[in-house]
Amino acid sequence: MKSYLKNIFYQKIENSSISFNPSDKSNIVPTEFDSIFRNSLVHGTVHDEAASLFEGKSGNAGLFGSAESIGQLIKNFETWSSDNFQGIFKESTINKFTSYAFSDSLIRRGLGFDKPKRKIGENYPNKNLSQQSFGHTGFTGTFFWVDPKVKLSVVFLTNRVYPTRENKKIYEKNIRSKLLDLIFENIKI
Repeated sequence: MKSYLKNIFYQKIENSSISFNPSDKSNIVPTEFDSIFRNSLVHGTVHDEAASLFEGKSGNAGLFGSAESIGQLIKNFETWSSDNFQGIFKESTINKFTSYAFSDSLIRRGLGFDKPKRKIGENYPNKNLSQQSFGHTGFTGTFFWVDPKVKLSVVFLTNRVYPTRENKKIYEKNIRSKLLDLIFENIKI
């Protein structure tokens, strides 16, 4: 799996610091002092407890990487970037994984990403995003979102669980949506 990811994905992404299990942890901040499961500081290893049982090799494991590298990865989903789309994935694959998993349901999950809520009056993650948009909101506070309709990609890396997961201000203060509000106030659509 490691060589597959390296050859198929990582080598095709400029300035890639992306990995599931980084060998160099010097540029990685700790996520949390886990006093329940690991009884240690979680640093440079997957935060999700279930994924940690699989050494970070799991669908729910988080990626490690800089905002720049995550941005480079996201470029592979920006089918509007050029007339000669040259991403890692086929456009049909992107369309499949960025659509709602259940077309006749209020479930907001796509096959590969989160999607905006479809219920009127619910603006997750932000009222300005189109139904074509998709992204990911991580438990530790990370966030990226892509909106093909307005040609916007956002990467927001933060760590709400350091030093403890009891910090819920990112949710209570609706930080991600407010960040998107600021962006939409300052772009021309």
